[in-house]
Amino acid sequence: MRKIACCFVGAVLVTVLSGVNAAQAPLAGTYRLEGKNPDGKAYTGLVSIQASGRVWQLRWESADAEAVGYGLLRDKILSVVFQTSDGAIGVASYTLTGGLGKRRLTGQWFYPPTDFIGTETLIETKDIPASAPPPRRPPTHPQIGV
Repeated sequence: MRKIACCFVGAVLVTVLSGVNAAQAPLAGTYRLEGKNPDGKAYTGLVSIQASGRVWQLRWESADAEAVGYGLLRDKILSVVFQTSDGAIGVASYTLTGGLGKRRLTGQWFYPPTDFIGTETLIETKDIPASAPPPRRPPTHPQIGV
């Protein structure tokens, strides 16, 4: 199963690295995080998004966990592969709406090879400057034996 997950993540990375330059679609900033785990438990936190060459780097912070991920924005869809601080690898896909200062990313995430799907909404916030240190912790995701 781990081999299948690694192949899947590799395919996502190839897709991510083939995208447009991150500077062409500014997303940089801090976002308020509202999400639900696959079991329905709600969580909140912060997500920092920064350009990293041709891709976007995301950092999640919540009360219980942290994660870092890399993504590609293409046609208002942000595809992300991420890894939690405990080593779990996941995939997320968000749809971008709104303009500068009012951006919102609404999406879903999961840990391959499972089909347990969580949801998240990232809401751009001006309360925290984009130059603030990146968050260190993301949503609490269920522990899945991979």
